[in-house]
Amino acid sequence: MMSEVDRALDKLSAEDTPISDVSSDLSLDEQERQEHIRGLRQDIDERKHYANHIFWFLVSYMAIVLVILFCNGFTIIPFCLSESIIIALITTTTANILTVFYFVVRYLFYTKP
Repeated sequence: MMSEVDRALDKLSAEDTPISDVSSDLSLDEQERQEHIRGLRQDIDERKHYANHIFWFLVSYMAIVLVILFCNGFTIIPFCLSESIIIALITTTTANILTVFYFVVRYLFYTKP
C-alpha cells in the first residue's frame, strides 16, 4: 500500500499533471505537518498527565515513610522498628525517589539524537 506522500510524488513526476493536482499535493504535505504537530501536542499533554500522577505518587510515598519514622521516633503508638529496618527504609526510599525522578525528567525533556 502506497502512502499519500508516495502517491503525491508519483503525481508530481507525471508529465501530464495538471496544476490543480500539484496544489492539492502541497496541501497533503501541509496536512501531514499538521498531523505531526497534533501528535507532538498529544505527547506533551500525556507527559504532563503522567508526570502529575508520578509526582503525587512520590509525595504520598514520602508521606507514608515520614509517618512511619514519626511513629517510630516519638512512640505515640507502640511501634518500634529496629535500626537496620529504619536504615533500609530510608535508603530504599531515597533510591526509589531519585530513580523515578531521573526517568521522569529524562522522559519529559527527551531530545532526539
